[in-house]
Amino acid sequence: MFRSVTRVLAVAAVGMALSVTSVFDKARAAAPGGWQSLTETELTAVWWQWALGIPASTSPLFDSTGANAYVNQPFSGLLFLAGTFAVQELNDDVVGIVTRDITVIQGTALFFPLINTEYDEVCYLPGHFGGNCLGLSDFPAPKSVPQLRSLAAQSVENASQLNATLTPTDQNFNQNGDAITINNSRIQSRVFNYTLPKDNIYGIDVSGKIAPAVSDGYWSLVTADKLQAGHNYLLQFGGQLPINNNQNTFTEIITYRITVPAR
Repeated sequence: MFRSVTRVLAVAAVGMALSVTSVFDKARAAAPGGWQSLTETELTAVWWQWALGIPASTSPLFDSTGANAYVNQPFSGLLFLAGTFAVQELNDDVVGIVTRDITVIQGTALFFPLINTEYDEVCYLPGHFGGNCLGLSDFPAPKSVPQLRSLAAQSVENASQLNATLTPTDQNFNQNGDAITINNSRIQSRVFNYTLPKDNIYGIDVSGKIAPAVSDGYWSLVTADKLQAGHNYLLQFGGQLPINNNQNTFTEIITYRITVPAR
């Protein structure tokens, strides 16, 4: 996961694939209420509230093992997944690679971004370092919600190499079945707010309620029926995004090794 001052957050192939929207429609019909009662735009906003509201010390975004996957999860029956903020630079390109191990009970769906971006007013709030926020000596005037939406849209326009696959494996996570392509849809969030803790992902105290905020990006959903008890899976997803005008890119390669215990 790559994050700049404008907070670009990153995160198709073979077989039958459904869009996120059509999958959500089926999920609602099968189990109304809970997370299924939310629209896609609402659910992406909740994902951001979850991701940004967790202290950095226990954040799934910095997690290299999967140990923090369940921290502050807001729903029963749905697990939010994330990319990584642990990135490295290679020849002026930025790469985020991580493999995590998680255990998921049967009946759980998975929701995660491939490439997404979030824009807000964190640098423009009174008391947030005045004209110096997140290491900036100056920055533009506060933006309206339409302006924030436009910036978010521009950030993901050139996303490429989006991919998400779910592969059945043996107990050692060696492939033993056909990989399933998980399709994605571009979703623009509703306007939302979130609360930053003091120990936040920025590493400086810009804590408090942040509003307004919006996001735009590409999301995937693995429905609960895809994860069967007594089986193991590899969930792999990622993508690429340009980060400057010199053809440098941010690339994310995320792997979750998933165990679904037998009943």
